[in-house]
Amino acid sequence: MESPYITSLYAGILAFMLLALSIFVIRGRLMHKVGLGNGGKQDMMQRMRMHGNFIEYVPMLLIMMAIMEINGLHVWMLHTYGIILVSARAIHAYGLYISPGTSLYRFIGAGGTFFLLLIGGIACIARYVS
Repeated sequence: MESPYITSLYAGILAFMLLALSIFVIRGRLMHKVGLGNGGKQDMMQRMRMHGNFIEYVPMLLIMMAIMEINGLHVWMLHTYGIILVSARAIHAYGLYISPGTSLYRFIGAGGTFFLLLIGGIACIARYVS
C-alpha cells in the first residue's frame, strides 16, 4: 500500500532544519550582542544567509512537491524529490557555514535546489497542460 502525505514527512524534516537554523542565528545574535541586522560581523552575515536562503527556496519547493503529490506523482519520485530537497538544503547551509565565499558545497546545494525548481516547474506545468 502506498504511503499518503509524503510531502508532510519532508515538510516536518525541513521544519526541524529551519528551527535549527533559527536557533543558530539567535545564538549568534546573543554571542555578538546584535539585535537587528548583522552588526558588521561576518559570522552573523553567514548565519543570516544560511537561514535566509533556506526561507527563500524551501516554501516554493514544498508547494510544488505537494501539488505533484496531489496530482498523483509516483511515490518513489516524491521521495526522491524530498531526499534531494533535504540534502541540497543541508549541503548548501554547510557550504555557507564553512565559507562566506564560493565553495563546492554551496555549488552542489544550489545546483540541487535549482534542479528541483526546474523539475517541479516542468511537472506542474505539464500536469496543467495534460
